[in-house]
Amino acid sequence: SSGIKRRVREAVVSTQSTGDNYGINGIVYLQYLASQDVMFNIKDVQHFDINIDLSTSMEESLFKEELTLIRSSLAKVIILNCAATYAKRILREAADLGLLAESYVWITTDSITSRPELLATENPDSIYFTGIIGTVPYYGKGTVEYNENEK
Repeated sequence: SSGIKRRVREAVVSTQSTGDNYGINGIVYLQYLASQDVMFNIKDVQHFDINIDLSTSMEESLFKEELTLIRSSLAKVIILNCAATYAKRILREAADLGLLAESYVWITTDSITSRPELLATENPDSIYFTGIIGTVPYYGKGTVEYNENEK
């Protein structure tokens, strides 16, 4: 997240994360970094319940309240910090609310970008990937992970 902060000249950001340790801790650190720089303003912070039943019908909105608040904040940069299992549903609902229009940028964390198969749809040109960038963990040269990624 410090790399994101350094590359953004001025940003009004909304965040959405799970209400568990993983989601909240990542956002708390980002809030700390933002508080150190007047050019980086977190406008809206939303957390959602991790006990949501994702098997409910795709027609039923599970994240509409949080996403509507993000849309109302007028932020155009949205940081999503949650387990990948939630991402597809959140992004589909965000698309339904117009939050994946070309005026928005979504930044996802490595739990999502390291598992792109969870976002897969029948349509390879899916709107779920429009305007989304993600972070990946850094693996130092010589580590097992680095060597695996070189293959």
